[in-house]
Amino acid sequence: MPAREKQPDDRNRRPREFGWLRVYPDDFLVRRRDELVVLTPRMFQLLLALVDHPNRLLTRGWLRRHVWKQSDISLRSIDAQISKLRKLLPELNPAIVTVYGRGYVLTTGAKCPSGSPAGGRGVYGGQGIRSRH
Repeated sequence: MPAREKQPDDRNRRPREFGWLRVYPDDFLVRRRDELVVLTPRMFQLLLALVDHPNRLLTRGWLRRHVWKQSDISLRSIDAQISKLRKLLPELNPAIVTVYGRGYVLTTGAKCPSGSPAGGRGVYGGQGIRSRH
């Protein structure tokens, strides 16, 4: 029996959506409505991690392992990258919640400045937030 070719994961082929943003993992592209948003590769991976794990606490350690692949990045540098992401994509600013001393949560209950909901119901305050260490 011939070996089957490995098919690409359909999940990676579909864009991830958050409010007006669309994240295309296979193409390393981000679109805001019809506008192309230019991100560095690491910033793209950070955004993808947040969008792929909504309403979950992503600790700085988890981000270091999964986005920075165990590099020697400091925890404060991760904070700086989150800050840059918030500035580049201001519609995410109300949705990225800082959990002091722990990490970040992308909440789906926030509203984009345009009034478009960024997803479902809000979970800030600890209810519904699951930790990713």
